[in-house]
Amino acid sequence: MWKPLRYVVLYSALVGGGLIGCSFLKPRADTARYFVLSTAEPERSALARWSPTSAGDGRGEAPAPEPSNRSLGISRVSLPEYLQRVEMVTRTGSNELAVSSFELWAEPLRDGFSRVLSARLSTLLGADSVVTAPWDASHAPDLTLEVDVRRFERLGSGTAVLDARWTLRGTGSGVTLASRESVWKEPVSAAGSEAGVSALSRTVACLAREIAEAVRAQPREAPKAPGR
Repeated sequence: MWKPLRYVVLYSALVGGGLIGCSFLKPRADTARYFVLSTAEPERSALARWSPTSAGDGRGEAPAPEPSNRSLGISRVSLPEYLQRVEMVTRTGSNELAVSSFELWAEPLRDGFSRVLSARLSTLLGADSVVTAPWDASHAPDLTLEVDVRRFERLGSGTAVLDARWTLRGTGSGVTLASRESVWKEPVSAAGSEAGVSALSRTVACLAREIAEAVRAQPREAPKAPGR
């Protein structure tokens, strides 16, 4: 009787192992959420921080969109290495970051940042006035823009922050026309990642307005490089 018993035990082990294996192979629902930056307008709280000499009237009114007489090319946008990942990052302390496994970017963050910045600048300066690299050398823009993002993240305190240095140059001359360090903060209006992403999007819109103002301030005649 021991042989049949052995076969029964072996059969039970194979069946049980097969069931366990099937449970591992069974598709699981994707619980991750995917986000993209949007071309959102800044809130009045952010617009109110413009000084009367830089933009708006100092009472929370944004400068109206106004076509530019100079074309602008976005030549480069860079982000820190720690932000170049699919997971969303929240700064929880001066030297500490929290990386989410279930809140993910649906596109590379640098691409999303560039897309929104270009869209906002096109709205403010005119769709035909803004291009992104690479461009045809025979149709090069009058001005080029470089943006080095230092911080672009949610804070544990419920704020979204954008810290960037940007430089505006004459395309032909290479002369620096404007170079600034900009820090924009937007409140996260509600709990959850969607509100945080909306706040981050608004910081990019604020930066675009600041850059658009600098572009409009440039004279039509391009400055010549020294020695020419």
